[in-house]
Amino acid sequence: MAVLYGLILITIFYTLISASLAELVSSIPSSGGVYHWASVTAGPKYGRVVGWYAGFLNLCGWLLSAASISSTLGTELVALYQLSHPEVEWKSWQVFIAYQMVNWICCCIVIFANRHLPLINKIAFYLSMGGLFVTILVLVIMSRGRHASDNFVWKEYTDLTGWNNDGLCFILGLINAAFAVGTPDCQSHVAEEIPEPEKNVPKGIMIQIGTSFITAFAYLVALFYSINDITLVLDSQSRFPTSEIYRQATGSTSGALGLTAVLFLATFPTLIGTLITGGRTFWTLSRDNAAPFGDFFTEISPTFGSPLRATIAVSAVTTCLGAIQVGSTTAFQALIGSYIVLSTLSYAGAILPHVLTGRKTIVPGPFHLGKAGFAINVISLLYIAVTVVFFCFPFAMPVEAGNMNYTSVIVSGFVFLITVWWFVHGTGNYEGPKYYKEAAKKLADSGSAVSELE
Repeated sequence: MAVLYGLILITIFYTLISASLAELVSSIPSSGGVYHWASVTAGPKYGRVVGWYAGFLNLCGWLLSAASISSTLGTELVALYQLSHPEVEWKSWQVFIAYQMVNWICCCIVIFANRHLPLINKIAFYLSMGGLFVTILVLVIMSRGRHASDNFVWKEYTDLTGWNNDGLCFILGLINAAFAVGTPDCQSHVAEEIPEPEKNVPKGIMIQIGTSFITAFAYLVALFYSINDITLVLDSQSRFPTSEIYRQATGSTSGALGLTAVLFLATFPTLIGTLITGGRTFWTLSRDNAAPFGDFFTEISPTFGSPLRATIAVSAVTTCLGAIQVGSTTAFQALIGSYIVLSTLSYAGAILPHVLTGRKTIVPGPFHLGKAGFAINVISLLYIAVTVVFFCFPFAMPVEAGNMNYTSVIVSGFVFLITVWWFVHGTGNYEGPKYYKEAAKKLADSGSAVSELE
C-alpha cells in the first residue's frame, strides 16, 4: 500500500520538478544542465558560486546513481546464481564483485560503442518494454488461484522498521518511488548533441515522467498481487526479494530464474545511460575549468568520438563507492538516498534563484510555464526541503553501525569536498560556464528586465 500510494504522490511532485527543469532547458539547452541553469538564474553576482555547487552536487548525484544501479545489477546477478545454486550463502563481497563487473562492462560500451549508442538505445527500449509486458503477463496468468487479496495490496499497512510511527514510515518509504522516477534532468545533458533541444528535451522530460509512472505502477500492481507469503519475501536468502516473489508467482525456481534474467536485461541499459550522463556532466565541468585536471578530462577521443577520459573517471569513482556495499547491510539504501538528496539539491540550486529573482533572469523558450510557473517552482522547492531531511533518517530502530543510514555522511562528505575545492581552485580560476556568457548576451540583446547581465 505504501509503495503504490507513495509512487502516486511522488510522481505528482516530480512532475512539478520536471516542468520546472523543462522550462529552464527550453531557455538554456546545455549539456551542463542544472549547472548552467543555476549560473544564469542566480544572476551575475551569485551565479558563479551557485552554479559551482549545483554542478558538482549534480555530478555527485549521478555518481551515486551509477553506484546504486551497479548495486542493483550486482544483486540481481547474485540472485540469479543463488536461484541455480540454493546451497550458496549470500555474501556482500559477491555483490561487490558483480557490481564491479557490470560497472566496467557498461563503461566499455559507452566508450567503444559511442557511435552505436542510438541503436543501443532502441534495443534498450525494446528490452525494457518487452520485458515489462512479458513479466506482467506471466505474473498475472501464473499467479491465478494463489494471488494476494485486494485488502493486502491496497489497504494493509505493516510497519516493521521499529519507529512505531506509520506516518514517518510512509515518508521514509517514499525513497522507493523517488528512485523510480527521480531523474528528470538526465536528457538535458545531451542537449548539445540533438536537434532543436529547446523543443525536444522538454518534451522528453515530460514524456519520461509519464512513462515512468505508468510502467512502474503497472509492474508493481502485478508484482504485489503475486505475493502469497510476505514473510518469505522479507526473509529472502538472496537479499533480492523480487526473485522470491517471482518464485511464488510461477511456483517454480526456473520461472523465477527466467523472470529475474528478464529484469536484469531490462535494467542493464540504465547503467549505460547513467554513465553517459555522468561522463558528459563531468566533461562539461572540466571544459569550464571547474573540475580537477580539467585540461586532461575535457579531451574528446578522436578515435571514438566521446569524452573517454571523463567517462573512465566516473566509472573509477563508482568503483570506489562500491566499497560501501561490503561494510553495511543498508548500503543500497544509502546509495539511492544519497543520489536522490544530492540530485534534488542540485535542482533546488537552479530553481530557488529562479524564484528569488522573480523568474526574470531567463529568456523564455518554447516550453514556458507562464503565470503558473511561480507556484510550480515553490511547491517543487518545498518537496525538496522536506524529503532531503527525512531521507537522511535511519531506516530502522534501534540504530546500529551495521544498519544506520549513511546518506547524511555521504552527502556531507561530498559538500565538504566541493567547498574545499572551491577555495583551492574555484575562487581564483573558475570564471563560470561558457554558456553563461552567451546567455547573458542573449538576455542583454533581448532587452531583459535584468539589465545587470549586460
